[in-house]
This record gives sequence, structure tokens and C-alpha cells, in this order.
Amino acid sequence: MSRHKTRTLRHNIVTVDRVVVLVVFCGRLKHTVPMSDILIQDGVALVPISNGALHAVIDVADIPLVEGRRWGRTRAKGKCYAICRENTPDGRRVNVFMHRLILQPQRYSMVDHRDGDGLNNRRSNLRQCSHAENMRNTFVRTSNKTGYKGVWEHGAGFYASIQKGKHKKRIGPFSTPELAAAAYAGAATILFGEFARFDLP
Repeated sequence: MSRHKTRTLRHNIVTVDRVVVLVVFCGRLKHTVPMSDILIQDGVALVPISNGALHAVIDVADIPLVEGRRWGRTRAKGKCYAICRENTPDGRRVNVFMHRLILQPQRYSMVDHRDGDGLNNRRSNLRQCSHAENMRNTFVRTSNKTGYKGVWEHGAGFYASIQKGKHKKRIGPFSTPELAAAAYAGAATILFGEFARFDLP
């Protein structure tokens, strides 16, 4: 794959599914991704982003959608996404996210990555969703000292806390964080269905 030295550093404030993030573009701004730079391995295509520093995964059939664009990367809530800039017919510069380009969701809908990897843009990993559904498929917060999503320690016990809409429920106490995590997993499966994400020991 081609490589270019970093000559410029540009940034732009954009919104990823209602989350404001800082987008950083490195390298030659005119560099695009030709077909020859896209690798095909094990039935999927690997698209270089940020001048080859990372790769996004797509279905081989979607190569025509992404080739010929300069893909950079951005982060939002700990996830990395592939992004590029392009001109509209009226001369405006807009941001295009690879996952939205591939799935083509309705205007006000979001795109959720089933496995939580923002660079895994295979169609089997993408699904259209609401903002609430997108927020349910999130990882445990780094500030959570128990290591389990939805679990917190209070006094001599551990509790599971889960919320749907405006309704929040506390489950417990439990003697161990593992028991509280199992309780959260059961409640999340019932309330959130396929969008439930939880941690089990």
C-alpha cells in the first residue's frame, strides 16, 4: 500500500450520531484510496484509513462505494470511525462516515455496530437504530471500578442498575459483583433484546 509523509494537520468539529467529536485529518489532503490499496483477505476487504495507519473492514461488494475517497479517522466515546470529506453540488464541504455511506439509513436514524467496533463496517455488523437503542449497546465505563456494566458497589454489597426511558430500576444487594452482573444481564436481555450489552464473568 502507498505511504505518504505527514505534511499537514487539520481538524474539524462534527457530529457522530448526535455526539460532538473532533476530527483530525493527517497527511496529504488530496490522497485518495485507489482499488490497488484495498486488501482482500478471508472474504472481506480492508480499507486503509489515515494513510494506512488503520484499516476499516467492509464487504468486498462495497468496495465501489469507498474507493476513490480519502479516509481519515475520528473518535467518539472511545470508538474509532472512518470518515472522509467531500463537496456537495452546492459547493459545501460535508463529512461522510463510512458506516452511514454503506448502510444508507433514514435521515434521522442512527447506525449501530453490533460488535462495538466502529471500523467493522460489514453489513452484517451494521443495523439501523434509534438513539436509545444505540446507547444500550455500549461498553462498561472506564470509571466503573467493578469491571461490569450496570454494576456498582454500595456499602457492603453490590447492586445492578438498569434504565429504560425515564424508568430506572435498582436490583440487589448481592454479595459479589459477579452475581450483580448476572442480574443486570438478565434484565438487559428482557428490556433491550438484541441491543443488550453486558459483561458476564
